Amino acid sequence: CACSLWASADICPQKQTVDKSNNIFAGYGASATLGEEAKNPQKSIARAVILSLVIIGFVLIFVGYATTVAWGVHNMGSYVSLPMPLLNLVKKVLASEWTPWFWILTVLIINSTVTAIIAITNAQVRVLFALGRDKIAVPAVLGSTHPRYKTPARAIHTQSIIGIVIVTIVGFWLGSFSGFLFLAELVTLSNLVIHIMANISLIRYYRKTGEFRLLVHGIIPIIASLMFLFPIYFSLFPVPSFPNNIPPYLVVLWAIIGFVLLGRTVRRRPDVLKQAGMVTAERMDAAPPGL
Repeated sequence: CACSLWASADICPQKQTVDKSNNIFAGYGASATLGEEAKNPQKSIARAVILSLVIIGFVLIFVGYATTVAWGVHNMGSYVSLPMPLLNLVKKVLASEWTPWFWILTVLIINSTVTAIIAITNAQVRVLFALGRDKIAVPAVLGSTHPRYKTPARAIHTQSIIGIVIVTIVGFWLGSFSGFLFLAELVTLSNLVIHIMANISLIRYYRKTGEFRLLVHGIIPIIASLMFLFPIYFSLFPVPSFPNNIPPYLVVLWAIIGFVLLGRTVRRRPDVLKQAGMVTAERMDAAPPGL
């Protein structure tokens, strides 16, 4: 059933599926973000990323199949519209919310949510810390570490405050479920654009270093980028009603701000970008040992 056949693009099942499924995989790349001090990072980071995708894929297939069978194949339209679908599913299967299993599963769901938030925050903090350490776009103070615990305390506090403020504002504005969909679309579009830019950068980087291989560094990144265009299309069309039509404009605005800050850095300190990410033995003391 095409989205155009639905009365509202905001409730289009394909659109919600794209938004949510992309966010389910968000965070698998944290292995690269957090692997700066890993032993033999060229191999260990790649293995960690691939292993994460395999494990996540297996879990999603198993859980997706189980929930579909339990709720009913022909009733999934009502399932996707629930604000807390998994808890409602557990309640339906157990026929009561006053059984020990219901509360055990509730605790596991909460634990999973908190774990995901911590993992995503760690990756975001690491990027913010690295930008501050390399003096790119953000204040250098964000690249400092705590004198006792050797953790990027200022980056952690900054990221946490920004995240709490954004979620609180959107939550009070749109409510929990609508606010989640709003932020999910925003994050989805941002992640897709970032991955496309990373693929393009990969092609150019390996051509510049003379290590370019057509299949690995050319064909695969191009195919992946083209595949990303489909979820971008479903996120944009048909155009949703206000306020769900705002995220694309926010992504464009954020990209413009990023390019402006990058351009300023290139003009003022062109050598900084050449040294970005180059963690040497002398600079290891400034990097958190186990974020």
